[in-house]
Amino acid sequence: MDQLADPLAVRTKDQAPETSGGKVRAWLRETGAGLVTGAAADDPSSIATYAQSRVQFGYGQLWTTHWVTLLGMSGAAIAMLATVSQR
Repeated sequence: MDQLADPLAVRTKDQAPETSGGKVRAWLRETGAGLVTGAAADDPSSIATYAQSRVQFGYGQLWTTHWVTLLGMSGAAIAMLATVSQR
């Protein structure tokens, strides 16, 4: 089966589908809603909150980034196991 004919196949950069709108439209189609979701989290009020937290606590809460990363990784692993085991 041709790799480009399979919609679930992993594509390399030069195998991205071309549309009538060109490369930008193809890129937007590939990224999908993740681009909008990621951009929505960085609104001005969030940036102001992060700045105020940095002023008040300095680097004292930097350790939380490690916890959040570990929790996210374990959540992703659990989701993969649940998908594979069909439970």
